[in-house]
Amino acid sequence: MKVVGYRKSDFRTKDGTEIKGYNLYLTEPIVAEDGKGTSTEHLYLSEKKIADNNLDLSTLVGKEIVVTYNKWAKPERIFLSK
Repeated sequence: MKVVGYRKSDFRTKDGTEIKGYNLYLTEPIVAEDGKGTSTEHLYLSEKKIADNNLDLSTLVGKEIVVTYNKWAKPERIFLSK
């Protein structure tokens, strides 16, 4: 997936806890047998997740990344694609 941008996005949970983080915007080619073109998606990364993964979002724009997910389908690890 290619990182095409990011945007600050803070919010409060139902219990009032403030969560600070960013939406990370991604693209990837659509597999030919499934369709044509490019698909888009976004991931939410809390500031803690960004720190845990040692990420500098400004350096990721334009780069290919790999995202692994935990058992709850939440982003777990993010690293540069080789």
